[in-house]
Amino acid sequence: MLVPGFESQGRPAQSPADLAMAADAMAGMQIESIPLAPRLRDLGCHAGGLAQLQEFLGRKDLLEDPVGPGVEGLGESEREQFSQLLPRLLSHCERLAGFALPAMLVHPDFRSANVVLGDQSVRFANWANSAVGHPFISLLRLLHADHPAALEKPDSDQVVRAYLARFEEFQTRERLLQALNLARPLHHAWTLMHWSRELPLLEAGGVRHSRRGLRSPGNCWRQIERTPRIFSRNENRIGYRTTYEYSAKHEQPAA
Repeated sequence: MLVPGFESQGRPAQSPADLAMAADAMAGMQIESIPLAPRLRDLGCHAGGLAQLQEFLGRKDLLEDPVGPGVEGLGESEREQFSQLLPRLLSHCERLAGFALPAMLVHPDFRSANVVLGDQSVRFANWANSAVGHPFISLLRLLHADHPAALEKPDSDQVVRAYLARFEEFQTRERLLQALNLARPLHHAWTLMHWSRELPLLEAGGVRHSRRGLRSPGNCWRQIERTPRIFSRNENRIGYRTTYEYSAKHEQPAA
């Protein structure tokens, strides 16, 4: 969605406090959208829930990379490596579904560049490819997009706290943190599902099409492999600091 003069409608979200405000507003909007989910689907929002992700991850051609010439595909060793990840990803989907958070509106590109703040308002841009699905997709996008450049770990805690506080009507804080830890390795899997829909529709020669290598299934798989929590053997640890140790070396999967 293009919004003329979007940046002039407020100030950019730059500080951790700004991003926490944006996260709180996004969570509130998502919860308000719950009764509207069927209508949003009728209007064309993709179904991006855990059931759809499980179905997608079960596809026989999932490790193919059919995005055209000039894009690096998966090598044979990578196919073997990632095929071993699939059961873990599917297990995370199944366990995350047990937290029973309802389907709601998802902003697939929730990041600081798509947020402006007014005196008493928060505006979000770029709602193209909106979906109805698991709400944490949006939070994980914000954390992955803005954590390295804009947030130190204590400040990412501030954003997570602001976002999860809205969901305490559904689960306790401890349970929500457990759910977020389960969701984190699925972030790039959701991205992979999104781009599998989007890439074939991009106009050849266009700017977005020229970047298809960055969004190729192969690149998404490599990002999944780099997500430390997919290999964590201590998945019940609770605490903001342990949740977002991006620099930690991941363990290798057990044989």
